[in-house]
Amino acid sequence: MSVEQVGVGIAGMGAVVPEVVVTNRDLEARMDTSDEWIRNKIGIVERRWARDDQAMTDLAIPAARQAIAQAGIDPLEIELIIVAGSNHDYLMPATACLVQAAIGADNAGALDIKNACSGFVYALGAGAAFVQNRTADTVLVIGAEIHSKIIDRNDRTMAPFFGDGAGAVVLRRTRPGTGILASFFGADGYNADAIIVPAGGSRRPVDAEALEENAHLCRMDGKRVKTFIQRVFPYAIEQACRRAGYEVRDLDFVISHQANLHLIREGMENMGLPMSKTLTMLEWLGNSGAASVPTVLKAAVDEGRIRPGSLVALAGYGAGLAYGANVMRWPDAADFLP
Repeated sequence: MSVEQVGVGIAGMGAVVPEVVVTNRDLEARMDTSDEWIRNKIGIVERRWARDDQAMTDLAIPAARQAIAQAGIDPLEIELIIVAGSNHDYLMPATACLVQAAIGADNAGALDIKNACSGFVYALGAGAAFVQNRTADTVLVIGAEIHSKIIDRNDRTMAPFFGDGAGAVVLRRTRPGTGILASFFGADGYNADAIIVPAGGSRRPVDAEALEENAHLCRMDGKRVKTFIQRVFPYAIEQACRRAGYEVRDLDFVISHQANLHLIREGMENMGLPMSKTLTMLEWLGNSGAASVPTVLKAAVDEGRIRPGSLVALAGYGAGLAYGANVMRWPDAADFLP
């Protein structure tokens, strides 16, 4: 997917995480685990979990409002809303429709992408294509997650990994050669059961038996997922760079999905890139799924580590097993077109 004819840049960003902090010490009191094991295994110190009364939209809506305010636009200018994640408010309607009403984006269409941890990079690529082909001039893209309600909070193989959050961006047209230059998407559906919520869909509705088995909660084959990440993290970025006409060595910064600190370090090393060219926040936020990439991206921009002119790659990978990457030339305010 190339959008070289018309640039598509991020005009505004927002990020929200729940107030509830769950530390490794908290988990020690609930299950057979330790702070040392969690740090050594995945690099996480604490994570944020939503309150019992919070759903995806309770995080997505304020993140969207932040992005809209930073972009300096009226919600009525938004023509499409895309929400990516896995544990949406409802099986139906689409979460994007709920966001549309809440922010007063009366002129916007709305759709959900249920690709979990790779969802944001997919949604960003799709949003860029809609802007590039003039289906919409202004698109709101949100990556959000409420993992804490689809995991067994007493399971040492699941609870330490996952957190909740939301990140949002506003996409608008920029001059050619700036903004999102290319995207690459892939999937390994043969291993789709490596991360799965067995019950709750049309294959197996939730019933008493499913609840007894905890089949309504997420299950993960850690070994298969690790092997998958080791393979696709560098590969997706390499393919997106190639489509954009660059080499990996040309990158100024990389934002990876925040699944495992050690796998991010390994992937950066395999690409020949120093850790100074990335930022990690999973130490404090855990794996927040589709929210992780936009949350870290906003932090990197806020800290001045990504500046106008920076060549940046985003990578997402997770359930499906789906993966993808975007490459962008970070725009200056003057790059945005009227």
